[in-house]
Amino acid sequence: MTARISEFDVLVPTAIWLVNQGCTDVKASIARGQGRPPEEQEAELREELLKSKGFTKLSFAPNGPDIIARDNARIWKVECKGLSDTPRETGTVRAHFYEALAQTVSYYDEPDCEEGSGLKSILRNIHRPDKPIRLVLALPRSDQYQKLLRDRIKPALRRRLDLWLLIIDPATKSVDCYDTNREI
Repeated sequence: MTARISEFDVLVPTAIWLVNQGCTDVKASIARGQGRPPEEQEAELREELLKSKGFTKLSFAPNGPDIIARDNARIWKVECKGLSDTPRETGTVRAHFYEALAQTVSYYDEPDCEEGSGLKSILRNIHRPDKPIRLVLALPRSDQYQKLLRDRIKPALRRRLDLWLLIIDPATKSVDCYDTNREI
């Protein structure tokens, strides 16, 4: 049986990775229905970021991308997905994969130098000008997800959307980054 990996188990190492990449503003949206109160997960994320990098500029949103982060050059919009513990129900894994991919792609937007983009409301909250978007899909390491990534996300799509993939090892919490130039 595959061990259950919650979305939160993917979100925490992803947030730490983003801070390590130089992100200075991080806003997280904690998934409901994960078996733990959202307030408990928010406190744990805050503690992990503080312990890891002394990072304190963390806020929370009730919905939207799982993580929105900002560095000097861009805005990162991240969708995280866990892995069910059902025994090899590939249909469920496939459905979760397509849902995560659709959500990630829905965050695509292009900055508009004159008028701004659909990000204006978010950017007003952090008082920063519009920047290019980098999309990120963060998934736990699993044979099922790896196969779907190889078969369903073509390199041309990743380059066009500037879609990066983060593969999280649930045992070590390490992050393996696949930028647009690195094959899966």
